[in-house]
Amino acid sequence: MATMKGHGKPLQEQAFHCNGCGAEFILPPKQISASCAYCNSPHVVSLEKTKDLLAPDSILPFAIDQKQAVKHLITWVEQNHFKPEKQVELPRALYLPLWTFDVGGSIAYTGEMIETQNEFLGGREQRKVIRVSDEYPIIVNDYPIPASRKASSVFFELLPSFNLKNLKAYDPCYLAGFLAEIYDVPMADASLDARSMTYKKYKDDLPSLTGVTNIINASSAKLMVDSFKLNLLPVWMTELPLNGQQHLLLINGQNGKVESSADDSNEGGLFSWLGDLLGE
Repeated sequence: MATMKGHGKPLQEQAFHCNGCGAEFILPPKQISASCAYCNSPHVVSLEKTKDLLAPDSILPFAIDQKQAVKHLITWVEQNHFKPEKQVELPRALYLPLWTFDVGGSIAYTGEMIETQNEFLGGREQRKVIRVSDEYPIIVNDYPIPASRKASSVFFELLPSFNLKNLKAYDPCYLAGFLAEIYDVPMADASLDARSMTYKKYKDDLPSLTGVTNIINASSAKLMVDSFKLNLLPVWMTELPLNGQQHLLLINGQNGKVESSADDSNEGGLFSWLGDLLGE
């Protein structure tokens, strides 16, 4: 894998560690304490070392407030016929970390194609299988890999709903009033995932992309991760108490799209729990 380009600037802001669940956060400027966005534990202490942490490159600012997030939550719950077993906590604002990678190069492959030949004298058409070897060029920009293990599966499902074209250059001022989770998926590990997933996708699609009917073998040796960025994306987070479990629920802080680890087997509604916030 080629040497990747990235700014590599160290994190300058104050970082805090939750003794309750182990999550780590960047705090807003001048804020010296906070409750954990995941477990609501107030036992938050300063990290001794942040020199090995990378600062974010980009941030997607919040575009909806808590009241708007609640409206999206109510609509989603009623559409999916959920019935929470107890009161649902109001959604909490949080920036989640996301790695993005530019992947390029080529996939070398050997495969079989059907070649058609016409025999004009006999008026017949002959087909034969031929073997071909070639390379398919790959250019992928901003392949996303969640950098938070706690929210990774739900966050991954929510990713397509973000418009990353609206990313802004990172400025700590955007954190005013908000926590930002520190990545716990190392960049090196995430880059391997980005390369592997890119290779798998294009390898599976090679027949339709190249006209080869049967792929005999393929190689990712010339597929490289060229560059990376660390981004912060806005979410409103809460949990749905269903079937004796707390199911993580994330609301896109840009447009209100909702994703959750809950299924659709529960009937009922959520409006009674959150209607007071809306004044209804």
